[in-house]
Amino acid sequence: MTPNNTTSLARFAEVTQGTGPANAAAWVASGVRQRHIMESLDLSAFKQSTIEDERSQDDVQGYEQLIHGIKGGVEFGHELYAHGLEATAVSGSDVVQNELSRFLQHCMGGVHLSNSTVATGGTTTTAVLTADTSIAIGCYLWVELDGRRWPRRVVAFNNGTNTVTFDEVLPRAVANLDVIHGAATHFFDEDALNDSSIGPTTWSWLLSQGRGADREHWEANGCKSFVESIALARNTAPKLGFKTLVASFDTPEQITDPTWTVAPSGAAPVSIGARTHVSLGDYGSTASQPMHAVEVAIKPGGQPAPVDTLTEVELGMPGRAGYGLTRDKTTATLKTVFAQNELTDFASGQLRYFRWHRDGGVGRLVAIGFARCEIRETPSTSNIGPSMGMDLELHALKDVATIADTDLARSRLVVVLG
Repeated sequence: MTPNNTTSLARFAEVTQGTGPANAAAWVASGVRQRHIMESLDLSAFKQSTIEDERSQDDVQGYEQLIHGIKGGVEFGHELYAHGLEATAVSGSDVVQNELSRFLQHCMGGVHLSNSTVATGGTTTTAVLTADTSIAIGCYLWVELDGRRWPRRVVAFNNGTNTVTFDEVLPRAVANLDVIHGAATHFFDEDALNDSSIGPTTWSWLLSQGRGADREHWEANGCKSFVESIALARNTAPKLGFKTLVASFDTPEQITDPTWTVAPSGAAPVSIGARTHVSLGDYGSTASQPMHAVEVAIKPGGQPAPVDTLTEVELGMPGRAGYGLTRDKTTATLKTVFAQNELTDFASGQLRYFRWHRDGGVGRLVAIGFARCEIRETPSTSNIGPSMGMDLELHALKDVATIADTDLARSRLVVVLG
């Protein structure tokens, strides 16, 4: 019997839409293995469509055999832990993507890699950098002060004086020799998401269940993934939920078992609670407004839209030309202690900024940010143990009012690793 509680994933960036590695050896040579949260992978959707043959019958209960339809057009989900880049960069060098960063770039379209450096001084909202080779407006830096690292968004940059201005005040002024860590800032790049055939930006996946000689495989081709959910709750590990749209697939009887020679990617996360920080401040103000949040749930949006056709121009893309981008929303639901000012801000239409981060140490840094957002509906009361709480729903907006006219600067959501 094949055990059902051992699953594995591998992925491959396609050179041609719908075409994966040629065989098991090619998967081993070019595929990237990926660790996931075990019970989050469900293979039940991999079913070929069938069509009724409706030819007339001589008998009341007579039927023809079903017609096999398109073997594709399905989707599967899985979850990963949110962890950092697993390493830092030396001063003057850019951070380097790891496999989680590459997957987030596939889903969101864009990534900016900033450089690490040391400061020569600054204020609570600025830093004068020794090296500024990869700084851009809208990117993030991690500012290390007294053993803690704080994510800050760059809202202004003076290349002549090497001075960056941050969106939110720091706990103290930046001083000489304070370390500034680079970050991987993932953002929505609509140019990369609007047409998957350019590049292309589709991937193949190898999904496996079982172990040893009893391991079975499904290969999915012409795939596009997106971040479906981000779950951040007290004393848990941060989770990223992904959904992948599949153009075509092969089933176990068609696939040879690969003999892997490398370990899967995916580092251990850190728990939420210690060194976890949430800010919900007024948009346009650098004032720090930390809050006591109990739980944060984010729906990132950016879902791909399949472009379905009656043709197969590229093998492995039956009845599908590729993927575009859905018009959808980015929202966050926060459970927090009761505060009257949230009701006032909803009534007045006050714009806000939102940021969650967990400082797990260098190489284990994660932040989520909305540069500009609104409270979407009247905050409702809820209970937090013996205390009165409230539920807030935030609607992220593109930052069209300030700074640079780039996808990085305008993105309604960023996922930051360090």
